[in-house]
Amino acid sequence: PGPVNGLRGWRSPALPEFDPFWRDVEAAGLPIVLHASYPPLDDYVGTWEPPHTQNFMAMSAFRWMVLGHREIADMITSLICHGTLTRFPKLRVASVENGSSWIFPLFNDFEELAKKMPQNFPEHPLDVFRRNIWVSPFWEGCISDVVNTVGWDKVMFGSDYPHPEGLAEPKGFWKYAEGMDVRRTYDFMGDNARRFMGLPIANPDPAAAQPPALTNA
Repeated sequence: PGPVNGLRGWRSPALPEFDPFWRDVEAAGLPIVLHASYPPLDDYVGTWEPPHTQNFMAMSAFRWMVLGHREIADMITSLICHGTLTRFPKLRVASVENGSSWIFPLFNDFEELAKKMPQNFPEHPLDVFRRNIWVSPFWEGCISDVVNTVGWDKVMFGSDYPHPEGLAEPKGFWKYAEGMDVRRTYDFMGDNARRFMGLPIANPDPAAAQPPALTNA
């Protein structure tokens, strides 16, 4: 995730000039996945320390601290602040292999900015996030806290084993979903991915389609 390079240089893909693309994506019902990558911000880190490798397993602590959250947080911020998700409210966007540690600081920043500059937001940014964004947290975090922050239907299980954020036995991820009842575990381990893809859910309980209240909403 990051700016795109075109005839007029780098710019946010969420600016109105890209609306024809997003309009077609929304009309086709296509889900959008934002995967971890090497964005232009990598060049910025290179001004602090010389890059010695592109191997994520051998990156320096400083590079991890700077790159570990900025690219996905900045991309989501762009989609919200530049208005793409307001102009196209049916878009479905997932953050994959980016973890969830960036979510809580971003929510705090959005909350404070919306209080200071409400005129800059046609919709509350947290409402937009909870409507349009799905996230796939790493197993080390507190899954139930993420669920209570972004929404019961917006948090998905994921595994990229043998990468370090994956588990050798992917189905065992549910053991780390502490504080979640059977229904939310159903959601996390499969049904939320089905919702993201626009597919029917698997939970046979008729009540599964009704959202429980958010603790931190």
